[in-house]
Amino acid sequence: MDLTRIIKDHELWFDSMGEMGKKADLRGMNLENTEFKNAKLIEADLMGGNFSCSDFSGADLRGANLQDANLSNAVFCGTNLEEVDLMWSNSKDADFSGANLNGSYLNGADLRGAKGLLLEQVVVALMDEETLLPDYLNDQLA
Repeated sequence: MDLTRIIKDHELWFDSMGEMGKKADLRGMNLENTEFKNAKLIEADLMGGNFSCSDFSGADLRGANLQDANLSNAVFCGTNLEEVDLMWSNSKDADFSGANLNGSYLNGADLRGAKGLLLEQVVVALMDEETLLPDYLNDQLA
């Protein structure tokens, strides 16, 4: 699998409004410890994949599907996660420093141990009673 080609084809797909390229379909793939720095994966499908320890720093993932994904210890520094579906994801110990979570779906997500996650980031996301936040944020929300 040529991940660089998949990302380039996806960018072309998005920029051409589906006329060229191909939407990235990384559902269920094991891409642990993979470099996605500055990737443009808007509306990509990464559902159920293993992205543990992967680096998404500076990436644009707006509207992407990361539902049920393993994102433990992943890095999302400065990543655009606006309206991303993170429902039921394992995001334990991930780094969300400077990430945009506006409108993201965090229902049932496990964010315990997350680093760099601020109250300002989670209050603009959608959560439910099954969302597991780091202890320091639970204290601020209480």
